[in-house]
Amino acid sequence: MLESKSMQHLNLTYSGNGKYTVTWAGWPSEGFKTVRRTIHTEYAEPSVVAPIAARMFAEWLESGPMGDNCKAVVELVTHAHIKADKTAIGVSINWESK
Repeated sequence: MLESKSMQHLNLTYSGNGKYTVTWAGWPSEGFKTVRRTIHTEYAEPSVVAPIAARMFAEWLESGPMGDNCKAVVELVTHAHIKADKTAIGVSINWESK
């Protein structure tokens, strides 16, 4: 049987010279403003950059209300090619008590 997991959506954009930008929707209380982080690599493929982006997302989650008592643990990372410079990333997070 196929397993289904809840995922958070991140966007990954390659802008050349080993530079990626990852974005996701911010906190509802802040109007879902886009959060943006930059990842500099040695021309890595999205399959290498996606787990780095997922860890950045988990660290950002811990800066919110649940992060006081819990740690965001990345459980699963998926990625899907959208077009030449765009990749969608799915991140499954498990919250563990600190």
